Amino acid sequence: MREIALTNKSKLYIFLEALGFAVITVALGWIVGMVGGADTGYTGLVRPAFTPPDIVFSIVWPVLYAMIGVSLYITVVTKTRNNALRIASFIIWGVQLALNFLWVPVFFNARQFFWAFLILAFVDAMVTTLIAIDFRVNVWSAILLIPYLLWLGFATYLNIMIVAYNV
Repeated sequence: MREIALTNKSKLYIFLEALGFAVITVALGWIVGMVGGADTGYTGLVRPAFTPPDIVFSIVWPVLYAMIGVSLYITVVTKTRNNALRIASFIIWGVQLALNFLWVPVFFNARQFFWAFLILAFVDAMVTTLIAIDFRVNVWSAILLIPYLLWLGFATYLNIMIVAYNV
């Protein structure tokens, strides 16, 4: 049986802990975005018809990073008999986020669109695996990652179309 460890913690304390995980993840994403050149957007690129305005990315990514952070928090505080699943979840969470962060400078600064696409394909695979594992650790942790996976699918489509149009 899986349950969140709520012993001796008030709801406010739990909320603040989860908020802390969210804020740290969003802050890391923002830093990577600024250093990695995401603020330049898609300047000078031929983009597919369904590419949203740059402002949409500035709204969507912080929300997704917050959900990714809260998902990790839920995994951290969930008690389970199978600790190996939690450890696998932590590792995959870290790898997928590192790859997500790596994509930014590869795409924007280096303008290596094909390599960025390959990185994104690995992120897709890692997040799919993470969701499958997290459904066994805590269903809410997995559910929080589903919008991220859907957005990654869209981002992967945009990336491969940018490869096709700009190489």
